[in-house]
Amino acid sequence: MLFNAFIHNTDDHLRNHGFRRIDGGWRLAPAFDLVPCNKPAHVIAPAPGIAATPDPRAILESYSAFGLERKKAWETYSEIVDGLAALPLLLDRHEVSPTDRATVTGLMPLAFAPPATGSVSRR
Repeated sequence: MLFNAFIHNTDDHLRNHGFRRIDGGWRLAPAFDLVPCNKPAHVIAPAPGIAATPDPRAILESYSAFGLERKKAWETYSEIVDGLAALPLLLDRHEVSPTDRATVTGLMPLAFAPPATGSVSRR
């Protein structure tokens, strides 16, 4: 959900998730059917009482609704932010045109400039 919020993937719904059987257990499949969009809301709210807006801060704050410890939520958030830092390099590597780059940047501004999370403590 955090990644979807960062890239503004508003096409996140239950049929856009899959699982793979690995080593006798089920694991979430790699992302697929990602649709960055400038719509103001996701299809699914991150948790009861949390708005369905693509806001990584709100999703981070709902960590307990997913059975996560605060530390794990922060680790996940940091991993996503670190991964997104490579996004401009990936656009360069794949020779994305300036026009297409502007479109992508406009559709998913939080991916290029992650929001500050001052209201959420890392402890």
